[in-house]
Amino acid sequence: SASQQFELPGNHSHSLLIMDAVTPESLGALIAAYEHKTYFLAVLLGINPFDQWGVELGKVIAGHMQTVLSGDDSNVEMDAATLAAAEAWRAANAD
Repeated sequence: SASQQFELPGNHSHSLLIMDAVTPESLGALIAAYEHKTYFLAVLLGINPFDQWGVELGKVIAGHMQTVLSGDDSNVEMDAATLAAAEAWRAANAD
């Protein structure tokens, strides 16, 4: 049904990439890799990768990550692995 596209059951595979330093070259390579992956999979699946409802969810999650990375994760509900990665990032970037 049409409402199934809005269900987010969780427990899906994902990738977590951590860079020692974010440079113009490393960021550009990361963006290009995701663009190519998105386009290639869309061609295989016969869908338009640039018109997906999940983009709005990504914006919400990015907002939560910004809060978590700033150190205020007391009111954010995220999985333990993401919170641990954020803590490692904060420790590596402590002044």
